[in-house]
Amino acid sequence: MPSEGTTTLVARARNVDSAAVDLGEEERRSKVVGNVAVMGAIGCAAAFALLRLDSNPWEAYQAAVKMNPIETKACISGLVYSFGDLIAQNYEGRDISDWDRGRIVRSGLCGLLAHGPLSHLYYVGLDKVFAQQTLIDVNGWLSPIIKVGIDQTVWSLFWNSTYYVLLGILKAESPKTIVSSVQQSWWDLLRAGWRLWPIVHICTYGIIPVQHRLLFVDAVELVWVCILSTYGQQQREARDNNPDSPSWVACALPGQAGEGGDPAEEIIRGMESESQVVFDVCGETVVKSPEQVYSEVEA
Repeated sequence: MPSEGTTTLVARARNVDSAAVDLGEEERRSKVVGNVAVMGAIGCAAAFALLRLDSNPWEAYQAAVKMNPIETKACISGLVYSFGDLIAQNYEGRDISDWDRGRIVRSGLCGLLAHGPLSHLYYVGLDKVFAQQTLIDVNGWLSPIIKVGIDQTVWSLFWNSTYYVLLGILKAESPKTIVSSVQQSWWDLLRAGWRLWPIVHICTYGIIPVQHRLLFVDAVELVWVCILSTYGQQQREARDNNPDSPSWVACALPGQAGEGGDPAEEIIRGMESESQVVFDVCGETVVKSPEQVYSEVEA
């Protein structure tokens, strides 16, 4: 039988645990309020800007692109990259209280400072190069196909590397860490892009006017990330609801230690990792499915 002193200690321990829980819940609520306030402020600012327009949003966008093409496209890419990272964080299992606002800001800055301006220069420059050459018909069917090939090799490698270098700089990483991040991510990024962009870019280079290509690409990118996230969540739920399927913890493995990266690549890599168990056996990497691991354990 516990003594009176022991009972008092237990009561005090319970009070401490209760206080810790209350503090944790209070901190979570404050984070939720802060994150909602940030997103609400952005939404109100966007709504206020739209209400002040004398013309409809599409006409205002066209006028802005004509007068300030680089600045306009930079802002669009900044917003798209921020929301894309937010969707990727949601897929990783973060709720509103766990949003990494610094990571969202870094992704937005990559879109604002790099993707928007560089993509504008790339699309305009590529069209000028094709207009000056005489080997193929600029308006023929072969021209968009060659542009897609350039886009999905040379341009993709350049932009993906630039993106991870800029992310590393914003995170104050060492040059060695940045180079390692690029080396580990370039092939995954290319493969992730090949699942969608070759088909989309036939439309990008064959139909969409050059001044609107970045808007089209950014819109497709955001929809693509939403589709991947939804599909990945459905796959998780299907495994969880399947009585014949072993249970395991679902987790996403982003490009650089959970610190953010290309949203589509993160989600695709996460879906792949959730169906694999990796072992290090005598220095060799062995990859098995969860079903294989469970069957071997049961045997």
